[in-house]
Amino acid sequence: MKKLFYLVLVFALASIVVGVQFAGASDQAPNAGTAPLQTQDPIPAPWPDEPGAMPVLLGGAKADRPLVFSKETGDSVAPQAVTAPTLDIWYGENQPFGQNGNPQQWVNIMGNVTSPSGMSSLTYSLNGGPDKPLTIGPGSPRNMRLALRAVNAKVGDFNIEIDYKDLNNGNNDVVITATDKTNAVVQKTVKLNYSQGNVWPLPYDANWGSSSSIQDIAQVVDGNWAIQGGKLVPLEVGYDRLVAIGEETWGDYEVTVPFTVKALDQTGFNGASNGPGIGLLMRWQGHTAKDNEQPGLDWGRSGALGWYRWAPDGSEGLELRGYHDWTRGTSTDEVLQFNVAYFLKMSVQSAPGDPRGYYRLKIWRQSEPEPFDWALQGWSSE
Repeated sequence: MKKLFYLVLVFALASIVVGVQFAGASDQAPNAGTAPLQTQDPIPAPWPDEPGAMPVLLGGAKADRPLVFSKETGDSVAPQAVTAPTLDIWYGENQPFGQNGNPQQWVNIMGNVTSPSGMSSLTYSLNGGPDKPLTIGPGSPRNMRLALRAVNAKVGDFNIEIDYKDLNNGNNDVVITATDKTNAVVQKTVKLNYSQGNVWPLPYDANWGSSSSIQDIAQVVDGNWAIQGGKLVPLEVGYDRLVAIGEETWGDYEVTVPFTVKALDQTGFNGASNGPGIGLLMRWQGHTAKDNEQPGLDWGRSGALGWYRWAPDGSEGLELRGYHDWTRGTSTDEVLQFNVAYFLKMSVQSAPGDPRGYYRLKIWRQSEPEPFDWALQGWSSE
């Protein structure tokens, strides 16, 4: 049987402003308390032209209530009196990884670099190795993961992806070197402490109110996040904002996430996002590069995406879909309201001898009882 990898992601995609609290995951034996599993034929999904772009919403309906948009702030990079680059490392210069387990192939070190004269280059080296170039967003070559097209997108975001297998157990030094167009250089060293051999526990509760550090509870894959008022919130919205929880060796499982949507970023309705959304991505192993881009844009190593999605034509709804070749429908039974607390629940199960997963998805208001029936369900195509 093909080896399966398991991951839970809090998925705030395409410029949506949201407060998220991960309530937990529980172990679930195969076929325990399940409805009859029925195979459905894949429905071809149209793909945008942009590499790495998200597919459009299939189905949905127009909701009878106004959308709420975040305010446009323009370029948030203020003029600086200094001449050297400013190098900001999100989540600090001492970062732990692996203490809970390995939720994906990579560790990510993120931040922002700017200079009044403009940047010439940005590189990193691992443990004294050769310098490797980094993309500085959101310029050319274009990379949607670096805050592309968000209303508050800043020039200068970067995302270092390092394979776990390239890390030493214990201390690792990541030296980041920024050079601007006047040849002024700033260098910072991030101490990356990797705890090898741990397996993410299951069941697991991620209580954002119990810690001031996201890194103690989860692993950030994209974006600048913070814990505020016991909730996880994105400080800057943008394409592909991801936080990972889980382990490659997890069995079948179920996850429940409380969340509240505050507002939408209007630029999220354009490509490459094709509409804001929030949800969970299961059996996901990490990004890969399509054309040697950095960081990698392809999200194809995944099982199923369950999310609530807004489309450019005004339609919206709960959707269960795969990477590019199947969808299990769209439900509009629950129309999401802004500033209202909801639960999103998703599960995945396997049948003996079948590498595919059977996925279920539902959403409901926290003020109401959990519905007995799942809103959407079906087999994946792979």
